[in-house]
Amino acid sequence: MNKFLFAFASSALLFSGVCAKSLAEIKSSGTILIAVHDDEAPFGKLNGDKYEGFEITLAEAVAAKIFAGGEGKVEFVASANDETSYRLLQDGAVDMAVSTLVPTAETEKLADFSSPYFSVNVGILTRKADAITSIKDLKDKTILAMPGSIGEKYFQKQGYTIKECDSAGACARALLENQGDAYADENIIVMAFPVINREVEVPQKNLGASEFNSIGVQKGNTDLLKAIDAALVELSKTGFFETEFNNHISPYYKGTAEKKYFLLDDIYNLL
Repeated sequence: MNKFLFAFASSALLFSGVCAKSLAEIKSSGTILIAVHDDEAPFGKLNGDKYEGFEITLAEAVAAKIFAGGEGKVEFVASANDETSYRLLQDGAVDMAVSTLVPTAETEKLADFSSPYFSVNVGILTRKADAITSIKDLKDKTILAMPGSIGEKYFQKQGYTIKECDSAGACARALLENQGDAYADENIIVMAFPVINREVEVPQKNLGASEFNSIGVQKGNTDLLKAIDAALVELSKTGFFETEFNNHISPYYKGTAEKKYFLLDDIYNLL
């Protein structure tokens, strides 16, 4: 029987107020709490009572490395957006967050980060009928973005009007309901919506400098962070990221997302 078990966290964990467990405490307890998205396919989505997606598989694989083949349990905690993930980490409600977090000078004050596992740029989702071709077409218009996301930060710096929405799905729905003129987020996220809805498109998908998704932990949780980094190196060397890209991301985007723009295996090969 597989000793590595998976379960789901109750909503009571969201505001437990306890400190995140150290690596030794996680191994001793046999349980690790992980914040993941529940409405951001193909990275993390709650499908019935089961979490699915690229980051779900990544979270499970990292946890398996941490428990090193011993008995362990993953409890997933739903996080709608970056702001929620950072609050969960700071409150000690989760041990780590695998939820498209991006280390920046600002976010590094809120959490400590692993080595990166995915490369991203800012992209914008718009309605085809609006015929938006560049961000200049959005001057004096409203940008939909999740709080704390790289899309929100990119457009805030340039003085655009921002309207916040709680999740990727909520932002896309708000766009279709004419509550904003564009939805800004990581390119790989906004690129998902034209696949399932022909009314929208991504006229710009490489805005700003490349940024990198990393796993977040509570600040000062050094031993856990080292274990996560070691797990990421091991996973890369076994072809995990390419395999899971092919399993989750490539099919979702019908082959339109090229892994060479997103995966970082070449960097890990140097280690």
